[in-house]
Amino acid sequence: MAKLEEIAELLTEEINDFNQSIKRLEELTEKINHFKFQSDISNIKYDIDELKRKLEFHSNFQNKKMEEISKKVSRARIFPNWLIVLYFVLMIVFGVITVYLIFII
Repeated sequence: MAKLEEIAELLTEEINDFNQSIKRLEELTEKINHFKFQSDISNIKYDIDELKRKLEFHSNFQNKKMEEISKKVSRARIFPNWLIVLYFVLMIVFGVITVYLIFII
């Protein structure tokens, strides 16, 4: 009998603890159900718009730089013009000197 009474006492304690847990859960559920929050996304919209403006600015800047680089690359040559002119002038001078020395000698 004593064991049966101990088991009954433990069960009643467990049931009381369970009921207290349920009451706390109901209170929390009630608080959650009645909790109201304001959804204000104006700050987020402003930040997104600001980021979009910055992105467009940087994109335009990069596009301009890419156009400048592509123009420079298209105009680029292996040898500069002055070096080509100097080469031909020297070839003409050496040719004249060679012809002069051939006919004199």
